[in-house]
Amino acid sequence: MPAHDGARLSQLMVLLLSALFSGTGTCYAKDRLIVTTVAIAMIVGVSSGRWGAMEAAHLSSFWCLAVLWMRRLRGYSERHLMTCLIGLCAAYTLIVLPRWCALVIEGLNFHAREFFPAFSNQRFFGHWVTLSLPLLVLARDRHRACPTVGLMLGLLVAFWIAFAIASGTRGTWLALALITFALPFTGTAGKQLARGMVIAALWGLFTYALMFWCIPLLLSGEASLAGLSRLSEGTSLSLREVIWSEAWAGIRAHPLIGWGPMMFATSTSGVAAHPHSLFLQLAYEWGVPVALGVVWAFVWAGWRQLQRCRREHDPLRTALLASISAGLLHAQVDGLLVMPFGQTLFALLCAWLGSLDVRDVSSAPGSGIGQRAYGVRVLLIALVLTQLCLSWPELRRLQTWEEETRAASGVGIYLPRYWLQGLIPAEPQPVFMRP
Repeated sequence: MPAHDGARLSQLMVLLLSALFSGTGTCYAKDRLIVTTVAIAMIVGVSSGRWGAMEAAHLSSFWCLAVLWMRRLRGYSERHLMTCLIGLCAAYTLIVLPRWCALVIEGLNFHAREFFPAFSNQRFFGHWVTLSLPLLVLARDRHRACPTVGLMLGLLVAFWIAFAIASGTRGTWLALALITFALPFTGTAGKQLARGMVIAALWGLFTYALMFWCIPLLLSGEASLAGLSRLSEGTSLSLREVIWSEAWAGIRAHPLIGWGPMMFATSTSGVAAHPHSLFLQLAYEWGVPVALGVVWAFVWAGWRQLQRCRREHDPLRTALLASISAGLLHAQVDGLLVMPFGQTLFALLCAWLGSLDVRDVSSAPGSGIGQRAYGVRVLLIALVLTQLCLSWPELRRLQTWEEETRAASGVGIYLPRYWLQGLIPAEPQPVFMRP
């Protein structure tokens, strides 16, 4: 099974298990708002056809997932989450290091696309780095008092950055550079984190030069700095101007209601199945009002968290805000919030940050507080089962369908979105758009 499809199925399993085991039995007043919003999203999705309904259910499920995780974390300590994140990054580093050793020992050429297992495109590895680096730097700085642990975490951060450079992901460095510049405005904790980010970047660059240039040059007489040369391309858009122009033309044609969820994947550009821009994607598929509403919600929540960072000087809150903000910036030039790993980790970070705000969860009289109610949990289960049912025509013969769709589209490469072959057959035009 292709890596992207395996990641998507694993993601659906995480959603389902979270619905079964991560929720609380308390009824919250906001549950009704969540259910109502999801119902509206599903109506819009259904009006766009099967793929539109699938996308609406998919996006809605991550909202429910973030809510469930946030409520769970408010009731239990999140002290193990940092350890889990470090363990995940360390495990992947230990998977990739033997590949590097094999390249050096055998004197083989470095091919980025073959170097990063579990990612259908090596650029997607940068999504992990964007979302995790501020937290890894925070963990390293927290353990300075323990030389052994601090050294191990420092090496992990250096490897993490070196592999990100090797992947050639430019969006990661754009987002992290902007966040590092903005961090001092969040207070004392932000200044310390920004200093740590700069130091980490320098050590990562040194590690990359050592691993992919100096050591190969000494052992085999050949070296490759393909990742660094990729970063040197600077402002090259890599055909993004094609899909951005197509998205803008679609927005101008239907600015209020959009073309429907997932409908950019019917694109005939052959470049991508999504616009590589979160705002353009929302505006094209859901309409400009929805896109502006999402932007306003993130800006409002980010501003509130920024004020708390400046008042409380909490390093964890600052690092989480930096990770989420970097992810949103990266999503404006790439598909960070389209790919399975990026979506799942982003939802966890949002839940983690939201759980730091301990509030009174009581609601208006008669809302059912204290009763055994499972609104969001049941809703999430229903959304996951809906996705599985809607995707069954492809799921039962997924690999064959991928190959047939790629051959029929005339595109020689996979263009991941929901499944690995992101381009989908054109759906019948929604009723509200027919002439």
